[in-house]
Amino acid sequence: MKALLLKRKWAFMVYILASCLFIVSDLLYMSLSSMIFDALEKGSLTLFINRIVLGILILGTMSALYFTSRFLRIGYMRNVLLDIRMEAFKTILKMSPRQFGKISKENYVSRLTNDINLIEEKFFRSLLNFISGLGLYVFGLVILLVMDRMLALWIFAVSLIVYFICKLFLKRTEQLQEEVSTENEKFTLNMSNTFNGLEIIKLGNIEDKFLDKNKQEVSRVEHRKFVFNNFSEVQQNVLLFASYLVMVGVVWHLGLCIAEGMALGSAVFLFQLSNQVVFRTMDTFPLLNVIRSSSKIYDKLTQIEEQIEVEGQQPFCFNQHMMLRNVSFGYEQDQPLLKNISLKIEKGKKYLIKGASGSGKSTLLKMLEMIYDDYEGTIQVDGVDYKSISSKDFNDKVAVIDQDIFLFEDTIENNISLYKPLNDEIMEKAITGAGLEDFIGEKEAGLQTAILENGKNLSGGQRQRIAIARAIAKEAELLFVDEGTASLNEKLGREIEKVFLSLPQTVIAISHRYYEGVSERYDYVLELQGGHVKVHEAKTYFEGVGVC
Repeated sequence: MKALLLKRKWAFMVYILASCLFIVSDLLYMSLSSMIFDALEKGSLTLFINRIVLGILILGTMSALYFTSRFLRIGYMRNVLLDIRMEAFKTILKMSPRQFGKISKENYVSRLTNDINLIEEKFFRSLLNFISGLGLYVFGLVILLVMDRMLALWIFAVSLIVYFICKLFLKRTEQLQEEVSTENEKFTLNMSNTFNGLEIIKLGNIEDKFLDKNKQEVSRVEHRKFVFNNFSEVQQNVLLFASYLVMVGVVWHLGLCIAEGMALGSAVFLFQLSNQVVFRTMDTFPLLNVIRSSSKIYDKLTQIEEQIEVEGQQPFCFNQHMMLRNVSFGYEQDQPLLKNISLKIEKGKKYLIKGASGSGKSTLLKMLEMIYDDYEGTIQVDGVDYKSISSKDFNDKVAVIDQDIFLFEDTIENNISLYKPLNDEIMEKAITGAGLEDFIGEKEAGLQTAILENGKNLSGGQRQRIAIARAIAKEAELLFVDEGTASLNEKLGREIEKVFLSLPQTVIAISHRYYEGVSERYDYVLELQGGHVKVHEAKTYFEGVGVC
């Protein structure tokens, strides 16, 4: 967090200066009070009126200092918070799909919203009060040393005791702050799951059950916040009690000074200054705990970077074949889902993965997509080990089509090109290859037709064709299809399957459907049974019981 704050050194210096403007306001206010009491002591009405007029000017100056401070601070805070959001988002984007999948998407959303809001609310507010409080403490002590050395030394000794008391609270403060963050993540995840399953909840008439569950989740979040806030209050109250005891000593000391001839105005000024130094000290040092605990939340947002594995450096070149040798994989170490799989995938061929539910079809596909890499055995492409291949280079040369296609809220053109410049020839080839000519031709805006959020204004077949156009436009060498026609009707599914099979790319697909006269056009069927794979010629496979 320190490095981020100092990224804009001059802006941070301005932020500190702006925070210290409150010190000027406090000193002006104390001076005003001192001068008014001084006028009262002297019994001069003219002097009293002059001090009142001066007071109005001072109050106006204090208001101007407040707005100036806010104006100077707000831009720096906004930029740092933007940096935090971007750094956290960049960290997530750097992760491999396998790393990203270790926790749910909702947890990342919670980190990018709740945790950053927590930093904004706790860190910057605490930092502002800490800087102004520490500044007042330093300036106040210096003034006290000039005016009353004994009083200054006494208050300094008390401040050291306060500092060490605050250190005792630090570890627990950090722990409670992290618990608040964790509960926020759980709450966000629960809400997302509820909204995703809203149709089932309504059909099952179990709204009350989920309302109760939601109430429990909210209670847990609020309880963590309550505990954290109460713990912070305990710190404040312990120190507040100590502050009152100190101020009793200050009043006693100043009473003796007045008895020895100190002017009332000077005594009032010393009392107010001592009061500010003591109470601001009691408030300021606990803020260190809040600042440090907020820094822990920042570390949580960015520590994923440490988990990013060393990437392979070899280019992905698929000119001949891909070889799997004795490949085994399991989500649980002692229960392998795939066992000693060995097979050869040739460039330009079309492969269909079949098998019962839970047989490992998607798992095999994800290994070939480089999402899972903690398998035993080896996967090689033209003799180069999969694990040594650069994931960036791999992603540049493969395309994936899932059952649920993701589309950006943008034009058809940008959804096909993925924001990369494409010449007209490649774009036309993609549109023709995916069978989008009629669809785009019907649109008044053509390729500039806007797609609503995730393609809400498109049919399932249109979404799939845009995904296919993406793969063609990308000129991918390898196309992975995971249940690409599952959500389509028979007629449309058959048409889309024909498009897959007409492409020049190597295609590896999963499908539970059989389209007579189309599915036979695959070159091979990879049948998964009991963790093993059997390779069949497609025509032979679909002649018998394999159809079902």
